[in-house]
This record gives sequence, C-alpha cells and structure tokens, in this order.
Amino acid sequence: MLHLCRRHVKSCPHRSLRYRRCTCPVWVFGTKDGKRVRHSLDTQNWERAQELMRAEEFGDSAGPGIRLEEATERFLKDCESRSIGLSQTAKYKLTFEEMKKQFPTRRLNSITADELARYRETWKGRNTTKRSKLGQLRSFFRFGIDRSWVTSNPAKILRPPKEDRKQVQPFSDAEMEKIMWGLDLYRDVPKGRRDELRAFVLLLRYSGLRIRDVVTFRKSNLAAGRILLQTAKAKTMVSLPVPAEVTDAVKKIEGTSEYYFWSGVGNPKSSVWDWQRSLARLFRLAGVQNGHAHRFRHTLAVNLLAKGVSMENVAKILGNTLRVVEKHYSAFSQSRQEALTAEIEKAWKLS
Repeated sequence: MLHLCRRHVKSCPHRSLRYRRCTCPVWVFGTKDGKRVRHSLDTQNWERAQELMRAEEFGDSAGPGIRLEEATERFLKDCESRSIGLSQTAKYKLTFEEMKKQFPTRRLNSITADELARYRETWKGRNTTKRSKLGQLRSFFRFGIDRSWVTSNPAKILRPPKEDRKQVQPFSDAEMEKIMWGLDLYRDVPKGRRDELRAFVLLLRYSGLRIRDVVTFRKSNLAAGRILLQTAKAKTMVSLPVPAEVTDAVKKIEGTSEYYFWSGVGNPKSSVWDWQRSLARLFRLAGVQNGHAHRFRHTLAVNLLAKGVSMENVAKILGNTLRVVEKHYSAFSQSRQEALTAEIEKAWKLS
C-alpha cells in the first residue's frame, strides 16, 4: 500500500511528515507487489499527488509518466520527421529550454495549468510573441495527449493575451528615395558590395520576399523577368514578374556560387545577420528611422493595393493567407475603400 508525505526542505519550519499545508515536494512511500516504493512525485500539489499515487498503485496508464526532457526531445524529432521549418523548430527549442529550467526533472503529467500560468508570468516581449509561445505549448501538450502521456491539455485552459494591433509601416516614397540615394554613398568595400546591396534592396522591394528567401535566392529562380521559388517559412510557391531594373541589378552581380547573395557554405542564418547589418548601415546613411527588411514587404503590398490589385492576389504574391493580408493591409485597399465610400454615399443619398 502506498502513502503520501511532505519532504520538507531546509528552509521549511515544519518537520512532521504528516504536515500538509506547506509547499514542500510531495513524496510517495510504501510497498507495491512486495517491493519497496519511495520517490518524489515531482509536484507540490497534494490533490495532484493523490492522483499520481493512485495511478501508480493501480497501474493506470497515467502513472509516473514520461519526463519533460524526453517528451520535448520526442516532439522535436517529430518536427524533424515532418520537415517543419528551421525557424519554427528553433522557436520550439527556445521555449523548451525555458520550460526545462522552470520544471527541472519534472514528469509531463505532473505539470498543472496553474504552474503553466506562473511560468507564463515570466515571459517578456510583445503580446504577439506571448500568443505564439502559448500556441507552442498547446501543440506540445496536444502531442502528449496523442501519445497517452497526458490525459488533458493544461495549456488549453490558459487564455491568450490581447493581440497587438500594430499598424504596418511601409516605406513612403520619400523614404524610398532616400534609401536609393544612400546606396550611392555606401562604401564599396569590399569591391562590388555596393552593387550587391543595390540588387538586394531592389529584390526586397519588388518581390515581397522575406530576407531569408532573398539571401538564399538562386540563379535558377530568376528567368525571363520573373522570379519563381518556394518560400522558406510558408512553403508556398511565389511567381511574379519584376521590373527590368531588378533583373539588371541582380544579373550584374553574378559570381561563382549558385546563389546571388550567399556563398552556399554554412548556415544561411549567419548570412541573414550580415545582410541585416548592411541594411542597418544603409538606413543610417539615408536617415530613415526604424528601417528593417520587412518594411520592403509591407511597401510592395501597400503599393499594389493602392493601385487596385485585389486582396486575394496580394495574398498569393506574399505567400500568405487572405485572412493574414486582410488583418494587416485592409486599410490600404483602394478597391475596398472605394466600395465602402460608394455604400455610404448611397445610404445617405450623397450622389
């Protein structure tokens, strides 16, 4: 028969094993099948400890369970087998490292919703980041449910924080003019770097690609004035024509590598950082505040919408869903604004 007790830490003023009102770890002891049992249940919650003890005593599948560290490793292996993107996998790894520090040596089925809520209180950054991390936890525990490691998803109980609704910031025509002017002032060290940066900026501006996709842009992705490639993040195919100015600038920097902006050696993430630093220097030269690569993507989307291109087609160009494009760019859609204006004028008989 098994029993529970508090194993008091040195800082606890209590010493009696029968005392339950402190927050010291709960241990199980006794005998089962003629064998001595004595170990921690990795929880401070007495009710949860009773569930674990009963599960262990009667052979329930929710018994002691898998350790958090092993569960996270299994989850990452599953991500690898499903070819989940490197950037998303890296985010999971960061979250799991935090969890292992927060819940060292814990079993997955011993982590409660309240403990996850306390863990969430330590998160820093914007609400968008916090919502993303909560989504990662929900996916992880859902993975555990599918493998019978846990019986419920404690992360599902937690309500997500209020979503940040930050207005996108495309470059204005004046800012784009400053950026192109800044390219002429950029130091051409090593020789040819200025032409490379010009081609890099133009490709960002007229393709709507993310910076990593531009860094890994192959020579075979450009043909007959069009670009065709699969994006690294969304795994969507992007095909669109670009101005001759872009193709001329890109072809001017052809080297020996199969890529235009990367040697093809090592991790492309390092090259992304190098190009981010080059862009930061360019923005400083041009006097453009809060400049970053993703604003070129916003600029293309807003310019196309202002010229009457539909939301559906802009979503295809960006490799996003229509819902994402509506969320971020609906205020810039000329066709929708014109339709709204016509409806209001009709309602008030203004025309």
